[in-house]
Amino acid sequence: MPINKAPYIRYSEETSVVDYGSSGAEVPVFIAPTGVVKNGTYTATTTVDTVYLVPNFREAKALFDDPNRSEEADPTELVTVLSNFFEENSYYYGDEFGSAYAYVVPLPNNPTVAHLTTALELITKKREVQVISVLGITNFTGVATELATELKSQADEGFFRIAYLKAPANVEATYKDIVKTLYSGDYESTDDLNTFVNTNANTYAKAIALINKKINNPRICLVEPKFYGYHIAKICNTPYYLECGYLPYYSIDVGEFEELSISERDARCMAGLIFGEDDYTLSEVVPRMCLGVSSAFGRTPNSTDEEYKTRTVDSLLHARRNVDHQIREIYKIIAPQLKRNETSVTLRYVQDEVMSYLDSELDAGNIMQYSFSVQESSYNPYCLLVVGQIVPVNSTLAIEFKNTIGSPYAIATDYI
Repeated sequence: MPINKAPYIRYSEETSVVDYGSSGAEVPVFIAPTGVVKNGTYTATTTVDTVYLVPNFREAKALFDDPNRSEEADPTELVTVLSNFFEENSYYYGDEFGSAYAYVVPLPNNPTVAHLTTALELITKKREVQVISVLGITNFTGVATELATELKSQADEGFFRIAYLKAPANVEATYKDIVKTLYSGDYESTDDLNTFVNTNANTYAKAIALINKKINNPRICLVEPKFYGYHIAKICNTPYYLECGYLPYYSIDVGEFEELSISERDARCMAGLIFGEDDYTLSEVVPRMCLGVSSAFGRTPNSTDEEYKTRTVDSLLHARRNVDHQIREIYKIIAPQLKRNETSVTLRYVQDEVMSYLDSELDAGNIMQYSFSVQESSYNPYCLLVVGQIVPVNSTLAIEFKNTIGSPYAIATDYI
């Protein structure tokens, strides 16, 4: 009978008021190559060993922007992303549901997967972190593999997180380089690989789809680069029970997002890219996220791979974030049972309390249905098995009009 972990319990609380403006925002961690200002000097990062808490952009700039940078020189990628993040995030403070702060873990220039691994380990115990933002790494295969392993490990420990990678910029040559890097091991000859590249990497959407095909994980997402920081803020500040594209951006004006044709828009969405658009379906045009999707949502056109034909339910952020939230809340309810006597009364109490919570979510329309039970393990007398299923509420992704024009049944002279 293995007893491998020390018993523990953690406490957190939320306000009892639930609406669009007070459901609680997620806290992100930005893992990125950057120097740090120490005693007025901008010093390059050499070891990954520190987590910084930054409550606003003013403090972020003081920490990570070179004070000697000329006005003509562009800020670093991290400083730009944090500027955009806090710009969008600041609009939520009036309702007290914006991210109260963000974490930053500095990486060296040209970081390796080992650096990323160390960074992820540093933030493991920070329970409030639910968004992992990774910048400055172009090795998508290595990063995705390490992220997938670490995210699963953390989920096993009760830390449910989703990682967001900055997609490559819209440069054709970059796509071909990335595709060659990702797929070079799949082809015996260079000629065959070049044929594959020229066939499949000639549009932005196809390149994103090919990257996502390699990643294919519902907890890893690709985000368009130009508005990356804004998108992270929008995701953090969207309540778990809403699709991330439902609420508009507050710091982006109409006309700032790239204007896409219907086919381009559809292709990027189906490829599994998170991007923004001006939404013309409303009476008033507003900038919104097209759709919250993960890399598991991505598809290449006319894919014939059997394992790649069906999108999993949690490939939509709306579903993945909702269920993650429900499990976090259930953890809080179940935690007091640790080291408590296993009697039929206490186990029934735990089960009833969890079901009461899920009933409240069901009544609020945040989930569609659930099943849940607490059972004693048949092979380990010290272990309880929590068995259940949670079905997140749908979000409407298509509306079709069907209309009939009927022939007149009267003429004007009938009324004279």
